Amino acid sequence: MNTAQTTPPFSNQRPMNTKKVRYQAIDFFRGCGLLMIFINHIPHNPWSWLMPTWLGFTDAADLFVFCSGLVVALAYGRYYENNGYWQGVLKTSSRCFQLYTVHLSVILIYFALTVGAQCLTGIDYPRGAHMDYFYREPFDAIKYLFELTYIPNYLGILPMYIMMLSILPIIIALSRIHRFLVLIISLAIYIAMYLWDLHFISNPEEGWPWFFNPFGWQLLFFLAYTIGSGWIPYPKESKPLLIACIVFCLIAAPLSYDLLHDYIPLLAHWRKLIQPALHKTPCAPLRIIYALAAAYILRWWSVKHSDFFNQRFASWLTIMGQYSLPVFATSSLLSFIAFVIMEKIQYAVIPTLIINIIGCLLLVGLAHILHKRKQAVNYRNYPAIAPVDTHF
Repeated sequence: MNTAQTTPPFSNQRPMNTKKVRYQAIDFFRGCGLLMIFINHIPHNPWSWLMPTWLGFTDAADLFVFCSGLVVALAYGRYYENNGYWQGVLKTSSRCFQLYTVHLSVILIYFALTVGAQCLTGIDYPRGAHMDYFYREPFDAIKYLFELTYIPNYLGILPMYIMMLSILPIIIALSRIHRFLVLIISLAIYIAMYLWDLHFISNPEEGWPWFFNPFGWQLLFFLAYTIGSGWIPYPKESKPLLIACIVFCLIAAPLSYDLLHDYIPLLAHWRKLIQPALHKTPCAPLRIIYALAAAYILRWWSVKHSDFFNQRFASWLTIMGQYSLPVFATSSLLSFIAFVIMEKIQYAVIPTLIINIIGCLLLVGLAHILHKRKQAVNYRNYPAIAPVDTHF
């Protein structure tokens, strides 16, 4: 049995050793987020309405970003502590470059898929994905693609994540002056985004902003990072706080489920009133509040039902969360393939269900293949599993 000592991600204590540790619950919820992203990224997918992300102010992207902030704190934050600042900068830079190359590769493969689908069906899929810019201005398109100022539809998460990691060395440096500087500056950037409309361009022709504005999403990411680093003491178990979080999430459910709005016009009216505080592109304030409330509930549930994460089904999703980059990149391509097939069969209910299931199984299978390969190649240094009652 592995007896490596571990430090809770919400503790102020320093790690007792340098061995890598995986936290099952965080990886599990990342895996859940990846499956929901795949299903929600299939345009007009009739089964996306069953996703729990339709019952709240946030969706799978918020869940994924929050969990990623925790993971970066546990992995990169400890690396900076154990190996020194400049070694940490090199590791962070290497990861950013890896994400950058994966992003470019996914776009090129996605473009090839849209062209292939157009040849087979006669439908202008490149235009629908806003990739027809390659046809009109190929040299400019490639230039802006490398500059991250041209980002086709459904491919905006990785550029936002690259920005989060690229400023991590600055965040680490600020934390060594004072840890609260991180949140102060993060909040200042968030407010400045609203005051001066800070954003990056994702379409040079139309001037559209990035769908995931990093000036806004960085606040959710670094809130999770500070919690995972133990810089902010995690709220102790409190029944009143738990009840308040549950009530808040229950109120959000009917306001978020659009299908109810056709039958209850009052819900649609209330939703319209709060919509400015729910916009996804800037990660509006109510989204962040809801994400923190949901995180508190999920953490409480994880501790109370720790045996759940040892079940086979849970382990499948946990392994997916451990290989989020290749799984996400593959899901971006699979979602388009699923979309083309669904259009061909005119979104018949049962066949689309089968397509969703097959896509999810392929992603789970990919993660398990990568998992087995890593175990075989690097079995001696494979990460230990932290006790469930100490993690998110």
